[in-house]
Amino acid sequence: MDKFGDLINWILPRLSWAAEALGQLAGNLLRSIPYAVSWLFQNHIGIAEFYCQMVRWVMPILALMILTSILRSMIRVKNPKERWGYLYSPELGRFPVTHWETLIGKGRNCDIIVPFMTISKVHCALIFDGVKKWRLHNLTDRADVSVNGVSIDGYREIESGDSLTIGGVNMEFQTISQKEAAVQEQRRAFLSQSTIAPLVSTCLLTVFQMLTVSSLIINRPEHSGTIATSFLIFTAVMWGYILFNYLGSKTGLEPEILAFSCVPSAWP
Repeated sequence: MDKFGDLINWILPRLSWAAEALGQLAGNLLRSIPYAVSWLFQNHIGIAEFYCQMVRWVMPILALMILTSILRSMIRVKNPKERWGYLYSPELGRFPVTHWETLIGKGRNCDIIVPFMTISKVHCALIFDGVKKWRLHNLTDRADVSVNGVSIDGYREIESGDSLTIGGVNMEFQTISQKEAAVQEQRRAFLSQSTIAPLVSTCLLTVFQMLTVSSLIINRPEHSGTIATSFLIFTAVMWGYILFNYLGSKTGLEPEILAFSCVPSAWP
């Protein structure tokens, strides 16, 4: 309790100082508004020029907000390590299969390391097609990879419960249970809901692009039709792509939004 009290006593003065500093900043900004307005009238700055000057201050703030929202989403979302099956060995125990493409061998870069002299550095690969089928690929020129006692040259489809022999090491392949699959599906759904919706970043990006286009039209009125048409086509393509993927429950659209945000900077 004493430590907690000391922490509160340490935080409160700093919060008071921060609030006072923010109040002073807000007061200075409010007091500067009449001087700014009088300066505009004295220097006879037109509405168009004033708007362009304002946009130059607003656009960096919008760009920072877009970048912050994208980075927050990229940092918060972490791909969970999922298990898709197991390889059981009487001598070595159980190996979890955590990738759709799993390399098996004694090399350090393999996903499943089998430290036997008869095993090559990269001996075989276990590959999932993303639906239901698993395949065992022999990556050596030796006939020491077999499924249910039948040697394979190339690859062969396998099922849960099949007996595998890899370089003289006997293993049994088992897919995950329905309960494990349901738990992983729930975790996947939770992570997809916890992500920041790309619509927020896309809305901010659209405002950023509108400010860019309006500034271009003011400065180059002779090309206003071309600029407006290009903006409308580009915005329609961007929103169509984002909405199509968002409604399809696709996540991880941050690279695409970053790519769309780079296009306005390339406009003349």
